[in-house]
Amino acid sequence: AGFDLVLVLDVLEHIADAADFVRNDLIGMAEPGTPCLVAVPAYQRLFGAHDVALGHHRRYGRSQLLGEVTPWIDVVDHGSLFTSLLLPRAVQVALERRDATGTAPADHGIGGWSHGAALTGVVNGALALDARVGRRLGQIGVRLPGLSHWVFGVAR
Repeated sequence: AGFDLVLVLDVLEHIADAADFVRNDLIGMAEPGTPCLVAVPAYQRLFGAHDVALGHHRRYGRSQLLGEVTPWIDVVDHGSLFTSLLLPRAVQVALERRDATGTAPADHGIGGWSHGAALTGVVNGALALDARVGRRLGQIGVRLPGLSHWVFGVAR
């Protein structure tokens, strides 16, 4: 018997052959009809030092993600997250490419955040608002791009 729910959140980008992982590992984890949620970083053109520091092999386009998971799940819905972070990420990658260092600082990533409670609260509030706006727009059929793609479906 498989799991009652399968969450694959920020996993596929860490696996060299993610399509093989889906075919050979994920397919057997759930009975048909089991809810499955997958999320990955979006847009290969935003691949940069942050991704290298985190051990990513790639970022995903929407169609690439859908293509990798549809052998495993019947997609019910899909969308994006972190719309408000897309432009800052694009600027960060452009600056990296201009500087041509290609390396991330040692404190790069969420573990390196040390900007105090006040700024952390502002960032959390902004991301919560981002999520609420994205969810509301999605309910009326407006899909904005974001820094992450997600897919929800049921196992085949």
